[in-house]
Amino acid sequence: MANASNATVVNLGVVPLPGSIHIESTFGAIFLGGCLSVILYGLCMHQTYGYYRSQYSDSPILRLLVAVVILLDTTQVALVTHSIYFYLVINYFNPAALLKAVWSFDLVPAFAAMITITSQSFFLTRVALLGFKFKIAAVVSAALLVVKLVCGLIFAVKGFQTSSIEFFSSNLLLFDIALGSASLANFIITGCLLIALRRANNGQHKGDSVNAWIVVNIVNTGGFILVGDLLAFLLALTKKDTMYWAMVYMTTSHLDIATLLSVLNSRKLSQHNNMYLLNPGEFARGGMSFAAAERLATAERFNVPQVGDAVLQPSIVDIKVTTEVEGDHPRAGAGAPGKGRMMSPV
Repeated sequence: MANASNATVVNLGVVPLPGSIHIESTFGAIFLGGCLSVILYGLCMHQTYGYYRSQYSDSPILRLLVAVVILLDTTQVALVTHSIYFYLVINYFNPAALLKAVWSFDLVPAFAAMITITSQSFFLTRVALLGFKFKIAAVVSAALLVVKLVCGLIFAVKGFQTSSIEFFSSNLLLFDIALGSASLANFIITGCLLIALRRANNGQHKGDSVNAWIVVNIVNTGGFILVGDLLAFLLALTKKDTMYWAMVYMTTSHLDIATLLSVLNSRKLSQHNNMYLLNPGEFARGGMSFAAAERLATAERFNVPQVGDAVLQPSIVDIKVTTEVEGDHPRAGAGAPGKGRMMSPV
């Protein structure tokens, strides 16, 4: 064993930081955002496992949607992990590297925007299925989410061009536009879903538990997404010299996926989603056309609150059963008893 007295001691002293970088409010905030991202990623993976296990007969489009957003989310977590490892581990004693924009960090906003617009397409469909007025709101929200995606792509391109971390501080307006448009889009989506829920419930479900009420009215309407986007937007406006807004921004895409999976896993699908008609004409004469049943199945598949005439109730079929009784009873027109069959309703 080597003698401790022979060990070489290197006095590193105080390593100066470049510029006016404050570790706690910049890379410390990014590190915390990465930790929160990993936690939320684990939650999303747990929900994904539950979805594919319980919703194995779901629409192929929705199953593909979940697979795509999880793939994007996994890629984003890998990018965040690589960027944190690059700054805080590989270049631990190289403060000059803090001014360099690593390629993985440049791609994070772009992937976050792609996750948002992909997962929010489900909620845009939910809103559009509510009616014509809601379709207009869905189109406006979609346009705002496209603005966020464009800003994320522009950031990635400029980040590769400059290769400097100072691009964050010099292009905060780009993030303000992205976060502001996302906040407004989620405000419209959440507001439309809450209005539809209020009209659909109309005083019903008062006996539901607090947890059920929170899931239906806050989680599944995108309430947590709206709070996250608004918080990131306000921090970007008020704390321009820090990266606290980025810490929150790194978690909002995970909230998008967690909300999507919460809605998918909390649906109550009826037999209209797996319906096979031997005689569609008879089904239509019974009170519900095939097209109406298909609309109902789509609404249930996207967990759309049923408002007004959109509520489709299945027709009630009154079935009478008759039985045949064989025994001794008087024949018709005859005075003597005999054997025959008698039909009696049940």
